Amino acid sequence: MVRTKITSFFGQYRLQQYKKGEILKSFDENPKGVFCLQKGNVRCIAVSKDGIELTLNVFKPISFFPMAWVINNTTDTYAYEALTDVEVYIAPKEAVEKFLKENSDVVYDLLKRIYRGLEGYFLRMESLLSGDAYLKTIVQIVIHTKRFGVIDTTGKYLVDITHAQLASLSGLSRETITREIKKLENKKLVMYKGKQLIVLDLKNLEKEITL
Repeated sequence: MVRTKITSFFGQYRLQQYKKGEILKSFDENPKGVFCLQKGNVRCIAVSKDGIELTLNVFKPISFFPMAWVINNTTDTYAYEALTDVEVYIAPKEAVEKFLKENSDVVYDLLKRIYRGLEGYFLRMESLLSGDAYLKTIVQIVIHTKRFGVIDTTGKYLVDITHAQLASLSGLSRETITREIKKLENKKLVMYKGKQLIVLDLKNLEKEITL
């Protein structure tokens, strides 16, 4: 199994623990190695020209990153922050590159995950180009729900994401997100219970994207 092979390889190296909010790698820091996420969620951060912090991606187990740094030998200019308490293995870049060259099934699995993620990126691009705050909010909720949502016994999706996190993902202000969420609540598509978003009707929420 590919996941077992990945865990076995990275398991040879140091296991590092980070608390929620800790930075795994800062913007101006060279990567310590390739991170393989075993537990928790990590976000990839960029900063706009206006100094606004943007969430480019959220990694979940068993992701390993930064891969452009490994495959293309490009400089990694992003920061990585623990969204929860996390555990990661850190392997040397050269060892990961050799591991990928020797394991085509792992590379194929990585490609599948990349292309699956591209569907979300295309949705994000569409929403960003539209300039519509309502659409941007929905797209981020749909992407996050499909990646991280847990279905309860009633068929609703439970997603741990705050207004502030949605704002960072969409490039909108927190106040704007709150306003757009209220519209969705009025349509009985979503609701908040504390810091947990409850997606009441994912199918109809997705239909809002094409209206």
